[in-house]
Amino acid sequence: MLAELNLVDQLHQNSNIIVWTVITFGLAVFILGKFGWPQIIAGLEAREGKIQGDLDSAKQANEDAQKLLKEHKAMMEGTDEKIRAIVDEAKRDALVIKDEIENKAKEESEKIRERSLRDIELAKDAAIGSLREESVHLATTIATKLISREVNAADHKSLVDECLKDI
Repeated sequence: MLAELNLVDQLHQNSNIIVWTVITFGLAVFILGKFGWPQIIAGLEAREGKIQGDLDSAKQANEDAQKLLKEHKAMMEGTDEKIRAIVDEAKRDALVIKDEIENKAKEESEKIRERSLRDIELAKDAAIGSLREESVHLATTIATKLISREVNAADHKSLVDECLKDI
């Protein structure tokens, strides 16, 4: 009980301090409510609006990036198809050029072969002509020698040997 009395006594002595504390607290709440809280709330709302705007901007930028990524992928797929088409066309062109080169080479080799055959024929004809001339000359020489004298078997053999030496 003594403790309770002590507490009440102390409260009574400090009542002035309690009253002034309550008045000061009330005055501080009133001033803050009138002047401080609206500015603090306005600042917080502005900050919230800025953060929300930044989030919206980031979301929009992300959506734009996703859209650009899809467009880029589609473009790359189209590019791959174009590249394949170009490569296929180049292969076809290369085959056509290869065939043309082979055909030209075959034609050229055929021309060379025909020219060689003509040259061989001309050389053969020239050799045959030369052989005919030589045969005629030889026959004429033999006939001249035979006519100029009478030929026996030994003479005939020596004439043939002589002519063969001349050839």
